[in-house]
Amino acid sequence: MKLKCILINPWAYDFAAMNLWSRPLGLLRVAEYMSQFDLDLGLIDCTDVFGAGTDSYRERKYGTGKYPRQVVEKPAILRTIPRHFARYGMSLDDFREIFENNLPCELIMVTSVMSYWYPGVQKAIEKRSLNPCPLTPLLFWAVFMQPCITGMRQKTPEQTSYTGVILEVT
Repeated sequence: MKLKCILINPWAYDFAAMNLWSRPLGLLRVAEYMSQFDLDLGLIDCTDVFGAGTDSYRERKYGTGKYPRQVVEKPAILRTIPRHFARYGMSLDDFREIFENNLPCELIMVTSVMSYWYPGVQKAIEKRSLNPCPLTPLLFWAVFMQPCITGMRQKTPEQTSYTGVILEVT
């Protein structure tokens, strides 16, 4: 029996976001590396405009376009900014359906493209509670600034984390 691993690229949370050929290259490289092992890999890209629940996406010239968006509550620090804050990408219901279709699994991996998009990581981790196997290990990684790491630890105290250099690019 193959071990099942779900790799998740969460939503973008921002005041504006456009698909300018954005792809989670780091996550795809991890998937490429893991493919050499006898694993069953599932990929959920919440910003994949060609995936589930993106009927409203209108592709523009050269394959760019606006992400589907759902206006959400702003984090406290951003409440004074007079603009809508939104989650960009697939709906939560579509995520739930795709996630459940990938269960059961032995490992969940979550990444983030931008440090200030950490609410997407939090939402993906929160939705992990739908997993009928709550002891499934969770690994998330990103180029996070220290305040983001502290915030993630406060939101997900049951998780362990490593901070430091894993790969130094010279």
